[in-house]
Amino acid sequence: MENFTISLVCLFCNIELKDDISKEYKSGSLIHCHNCGEDNDYDSVIEEAKEKVIKNVKNEFDKSLKNIFKGLR
Repeated sequence: MENFTISLVCLFCNIELKDDISKEYKSGSLIHCHNCGEDNDYDSVIEEAKEKVIKNVKNEFDKSLKNIFKGLR
């Protein structure tokens, strides 16, 4: 199985969010986008990242299953 790296992206401009790494974010925090100037809700950004991870895992699982069944022919 492959390792996945997902970047947190701005919900407004879809650019990777880069902020002060010494800051600690938690539910209810706002993450400022230096590209478009919008503040992103931490919970929404994390939820979006989770959805991307799930999609990537499902795609990888489907590929693995296809390869397994292809070998059984």
